[in-house]
Amino acid sequence: MHRKQILQPFLALFLSLHALAGDGNYAAILIKPDLKKNAHAVMRYDDITIEIKSPTDMIVRKKWVVTVLDSEGDHYAEVVEFYDNIFFKSPSIDGNLYDAWGKRLKSVKKADIQDQSAVSSISLMDDYRIKVFSFGYKNYPYTVEFEIEQHESQTMFLEYWNPLSSFNVGVEQSSFTAIVPENYKLRYKLLNKASEPVTSSSSGKKTFHWQILNQNAIDKIYASPGWNAIAPQVFLGPTEFAMNDFKGDMTDWNAYGKSMYNLVSNRNQLPPQVKQKVHELTDAITDPEQKAIRVYEYMQSTTRYISVQLGIGGWQPFDATYVATNGYGDCKALSNYMLSLLKEVGIKSYYTLVRAGTDVGDLVTDFPKSYFNHVILCVPFQKDSLWLECTSQTEPAGYMGSFTGNRHVLLVTEEGGKLVSTPSYSAAVNRQARNIKATLTEAGDLNMNAVTRYQAIQQDKLHFYIHDWSEEDRLKWLRSKFELGTYDVVKFHFDEYRGKIPVITETVEMVARNYAALSGKRIFISPNILSKNTLKLTAEEERKFDLWLPSGVSELDTVEIKLPEGYEPELMPEDMQIKSKFASYSCKVRMENNKLLLYRNYIREGGTFPASDYIEFMKFLNEVYKSDRNKVVLVKKSA
Repeated sequence: MHRKQILQPFLALFLSLHALAGDGNYAAILIKPDLKKNAHAVMRYDDITIEIKSPTDMIVRKKWVVTVLDSEGDHYAEVVEFYDNIFFKSPSIDGNLYDAWGKRLKSVKKADIQDQSAVSSISLMDDYRIKVFSFGYKNYPYTVEFEIEQHESQTMFLEYWNPLSSFNVGVEQSSFTAIVPENYKLRYKLLNKASEPVTSSSSGKKTFHWQILNQNAIDKIYASPGWNAIAPQVFLGPTEFAMNDFKGDMTDWNAYGKSMYNLVSNRNQLPPQVKQKVHELTDAITDPEQKAIRVYEYMQSTTRYISVQLGIGGWQPFDATYVATNGYGDCKALSNYMLSLLKEVGIKSYYTLVRAGTDVGDLVTDFPKSYFNHVILCVPFQKDSLWLECTSQTEPAGYMGSFTGNRHVLLVTEEGGKLVSTPSYSAAVNRQARNIKATLTEAGDLNMNAVTRYQAIQQDKLHFYIHDWSEEDRLKWLRSKFELGTYDVVKFHFDEYRGKIPVITETVEMVARNYAALSGKRIFISPNILSKNTLKLTAEEERKFDLWLPSGVSELDTVEIKLPEGYEPELMPEDMQIKSKFASYSCKVRMENNKLLLYRNYIREGGTFPASDYIEFMKFLNEVYKSDRNKVVLVKKSA
C-alpha cells in the first residue's frame, strides 16, 4: 500500500478529534468525497422550522451550516433576509465563521449587518427592506453557520423545503418541520421522490417533519429541466390564510381566485375626463378587438411603470383614479387601470396572476400556492383572447414573449380563479431570417450588408436594446455581436412591426478585415458569415435527467458573396441535410456567375425528451457546428 494511503485514515482521525475538541465537527476534510463531487458547496446542516400559531401569527426559524469549496459557492455563505415590519418583522441574525479545520474565526456582530432599503430604481416608495451580511472570507474551504428567526403576521406565503438548494451543492443533513394547531388544515406537495413526513400530535399541536441525509450534488448540465422537475422538494400551502386584516382561502384555485377578486374588486372608478377621452377614441370603432387595442395604446401613452408598494398595497392595486391622476402604477395598478378603461367601453377583461420570468418553469398546476410575482390582463373574445402586458410602453397588444408566455396563469374572476395558459410560440413563429449581400476584395476583406428579420421570441432582447439602450450602447453591442474576428460597423438601423407576432428588422453594413485567408493563388473562405452554431457538446458519463429544450427556433439564411475576378472553385462542401426528432438542418453552397451562394435552414422544436436521446442530440448539434464552419477553396484561373 502507498504511504499516502496508509496515512490518510490517521490524518482524518486526528482532524476529527481536533474538531470535536474545538468549536465543532466542521472540518472540511470530514466531508465524504462523494458529497464534494461536482459541488461548489456542501450543506453540513440545514434546518427550517415554521410554527403557525394562527392565520396572522407565524414564526420561521432557520439554521444552516455550509462549507464553501470555491468562489462559485460564496453566495451560499451570504445572508439576505427580506422584511417590511408589517407582514414580515425584522429578523434576528446570528452566525459564526470557521476555517478549513473547523476552528471558529469570528462571529456576526450586529454592527456589521447591513440594513438597506429594498426600494429599486423603478420604485417610488415601498416598505421593503433587507438585512445583508457576509463575512467576506476567501480562503477555501471555509464554513459558515447562521441562525435566523423571523415573526410574520401573514400565512399567504409559506416557506418550502428545497434541501439541495440548487445545482452543484452537496448535502450532509437537511430537515424541515411545520408545527400547526391541531385543527389547522395544512396542505403539502411532494416533488421528485420527496418522502412523506413523520407526523405527531401533542399539546394541541400537530407536527410534520421531513429529513434527508447524504445527498450528492446535482451537476448543472446542458438542457437540464427546471429545478422543480428534478430536485426533491416539499411545497406547503394554507387553506385559510391572512395578511393582517385581509383573509382568504387557498383550498383550490377557484377559492384562491375568489379571494384575490375580493382584494382587487371595486377599484375601477375613473375620472370623468378619462371616460370622455376613451369614448372619443373608440366609439367609432366597431371591432371589439381593435377597440381594445386602441384603449391599450392610449394607456401605454399616458402611463409609466413605477412600483409603489406600501402595506397591503404590495398585493392590492391602487385604484384606477390614482393611476389616472398620477400617470403611473405598478403591474397591479396598471392592469387594474386597463381593466377599468375597457370596462368603460363595454369590454370584459380579467386581472391575471402570472409567475413571470424567462425560463422560470411552470407552476405546479395541481397544488394551489402563491407562485405569482406579476400581473397581466386577459381580454377574452369569441375566437381567442387578447393578452396585455400593462407595464410596458412599447410591447404590442397580444404579445407575451419569453417573459410571460407559454405558462399557466390564474384568471381572477367574480366566480373564482380559473387556471388557463398564455400563448406559446413555435419554431415556425420564433423565426430569424437573414439575407447577406457581400463583396470580397483581393485583400481578403469582406464588405457586406446584412438584413435580418427577427420574429417573436427571437426579437425579445433586441426590442429591449432598441427601447432601453442608447445609440452608443447599441453600436457597442453590434461591434461585439458577431463571430467575425476584426470588423467594423459602418451603418445600422432597426425597423419595428408591432403586432401579436412582433417583428424587428435589423440592417447592418459592416467591413470584416481579413475575412478570407489568402495563400498564393488560393482563397480560403467560409460562406456562412454570421449564423454559425456556437454550441458544441461532449458525451456525458451518464445523463440522469431529461433533455429540456425551451421554445423552438428557426433560422433561414441566404448569403451572396461577390468574388474577385478570375477565381474558380477548387473545393466545395457537400450538401448537408440532417433530420432528427429534435430538429432539421440543411445547407447548400453553390458557385454561380462569380458569386458564392449559401442557403441554410435550421429548425429546432421545443419540448422535453428522454435522457437516452442526449447522444443523438449531441451528434446532431456537433454535425451542425462542423457544417457551419465548412470552407470553400478558390483558386486563381491560369492565364
